[in-house]
Amino acid sequence: MVKKKIVIFDDEEDILKVTQKKLEQSGFSVVTFQSPKNSLEDIRREKPDLILLDISMPYKDGYQVCDELRCDDETKHIPVIVFTAQPMEKHLIDKAHEFYGANDYIVKPFEFSALLEKVQKQLS
Repeated sequence: MVKKKIVIFDDEEDILKVTQKKLEQSGFSVVTFQSPKNSLEDIRREKPDLILLDISMPYKDGYQVCDELRCDDETKHIPVIVFTAQPMEKHLIDKAHEFYGANDYIVKPFEFSALLEKVQKQLS
């Protein structure tokens, strides 16, 4: 069976490393990026089955990345789960979902089991 590939964009290196390790232990192939500067090119090259995307990043925020993905024929079908560290900012989550096309979200810090459940739901 071919492993599902997940691409993660997050500027926090510790979150990237821990999330990558746990997802790989759960049977996924994972590629990480600390910068979304070349996100569309990175995603086209990697051809992931799912994208985990931090909303707050330098250069481009998660909204801009999601918008680029949804406007591109090669990437618009890929499910996106956004991360946010602002749990009280529900309007930011709604904005990512409704306006920019994110499929789901998770609030940082998160329990890995909750993330894994969301990942499996999007990949099923």
